Amino acid sequence: DRRITDRLYSGDRRHRIEQELVLGVGGARALAALGISPRVFHLNEGHAGFLILELLDRRIADGESLDEAVRQVRSQLVFTTHTPVPAGIDRFPLEIASEHLQPWADAWRVPIAEVFELGRDPSEEPPEFNMAVFCLRTSAHANGVSKLHGRVSRELFAHVPGGDAISSVTNGVHARTWTAPPLQDLLDRTCGPSWADGDVDAWRRVSDLDDGAVRDVRRTGGSLLAAMVRERTGTTFDPDALTIGFARRFATYKRATLLLRHRDRLVKLLADDARPVQFVFAGKAHPNDEPGKALLADVVAFAASADALQRFVFVPDYDIEVARAMYAGCDVWLNNPVRPHEASGTSGEKSALNGGLNCSISDGWWDEMADGRNGWTIPASASVEPAVRDRAESTAALDLLSREIVPTYYRDGDPWSTEWLGRVRHCWTDLGPRVTAARMVSDYWEQLYRPTIEASTEP
Repeated sequence: DRRITDRLYSGDRRHRIEQELVLGVGGARALAALGISPRVFHLNEGHAGFLILELLDRRIADGESLDEAVRQVRSQLVFTTHTPVPAGIDRFPLEIASEHLQPWADAWRVPIAEVFELGRDPSEEPPEFNMAVFCLRTSAHANGVSKLHGRVSRELFAHVPGGDAISSVTNGVHARTWTAPPLQDLLDRTCGPSWADGDVDAWRRVSDLDDGAVRDVRRTGGSLLAAMVRERTGTTFDPDALTIGFARRFATYKRATLLLRHRDRLVKLLADDARPVQFVFAGKAHPNDEPGKALLADVVAFAASADALQRFVFVPDYDIEVARAMYAGCDVWLNNPVRPHEASGTSGEKSALNGGLNCSISDGWWDEMADGRNGWTIPASASVEPAVRDRAESTAALDLLSREIVPTYYRDGDPWSTEWLGRVRHCWTDLGPRVTAARMVSDYWEQLYRPTIEASTEP
C-alpha cells in the first residue's frame, strides 16, 4: 500500500492507475466511513475518476443495470478538465486497464468490454482507457478553467458525448494566503475585511489610497523580496528597482528561456544604471521532464554568468515562502506560455492581488481579464513554426519591457511613477474581486453545483 502512495509522479502506468484507484475508490469509501453523503461529487481532472466505479457499484448492488446506474450516477457528478492538450490526459493501455477493471465487471456480471467502453475515446487507436472521456461520459456538467480553455476543451472533446457542452469557471486564488501581510493590513483598514471575499464594493475603496500609501506598501514588498533573495542566493537586490518575476513549473510550453533568445537585448536592459531592471526566476522541473530540466539549467547558467550583472537571479529550492516573497515584491509578473497551452494559470492572479502588473501572452485567465491598463499583453505571433513564433514573441516581450514598461515605471524620474501607481490601483479595483477563490467558488455554486443538485434524482 505504501508503495502506491509514496510518491506523486513515477511515469509508470501501472503505478498511476493504482494511485487513481486509491484516490477515487478509496476517497469515496473514506467519505462513506465518515458518514458524509455528498449531493455532488466534483472531479478535478481524471485523477479521482475511479470514484465513479464505487458509485456505480453501490447502484448495481441495489439491483440496477449498468446503464441505469450510469444514468443515476451522472446526476451527481461535475467534472473539471485542466489540460488544453491531449498529452496531459491520463490514459491506460487496454491490458493494464482491463486487469484493474475486470474485478468490477465480474462483480457486475457484465463483459469487461462494456466497462472499458465507458472510457474509450473513439478517435484513439489502439484503444486506451481515457480518464477524461470516462469522466465526461458520466458527468452531468463539465467545465474548463478559463473562458479560452472552455472553448479549447469543446474543440478537443467535440467527438465525445458531452464534449460540446463544456462550460468554464475561471480559476481564482485564496486571497489571504497569497497577499502579503503588510498589504492585508492596509486593505483591511481601507476596504474592510470583505476584500478577501471578492467584494466588488470593498475593492473600489482602493481608490481612497493616495500615492504615498501605495508606494510605501510596494516598497515594503520589495524589501521582503530583497531579503529573501539575499538569504537564498547571496545577491543584493535593490528594493526600489523595477523587479520582474517568473516562478512556475519549468514545463517546455511555459518557455522560461524566451527572453534569452535575444540575449544581447536582455543584457542591455540589465546594464541600464539610470533605470535599473532586475529579474528573479524560480521554479522546478518534473523529475522525468528532461527538456524542462534543460530549460532550468539554461536559466541557472545565465544567472551565474557575468552578463547577468547580479540583476538576474535564480532562486533555488522553490517553495511557498519563496513564492510569497516574489508576489509581495515583484512589480511585473512575466508569463509567456505557448498559447493556448496555459489552461488558466494562477501565479499572475497572486501577483495582481499584491499590486503586481502582468506582462503576459493572451492565454488562460489573462485572455479574458486584460484590459490594457491592468498590465500588458505580449502580442502573439501568427506563425505555426515554433522557432519563428518564439523568436517573434521574445522580440515582442522585450519591446514591451524596454519601450513601455520601464519608461512607465520611471516616468517621473524615480521608481513607482504616478502613472504606475494609478495602474496598480486600477489593477486592484478591476482584478481584485475577479481573481479570488471566493469568486470562483461562487461561480461553481451558481453555474454547476446548484443546477446539479436541483436536477438530481437523489433525495
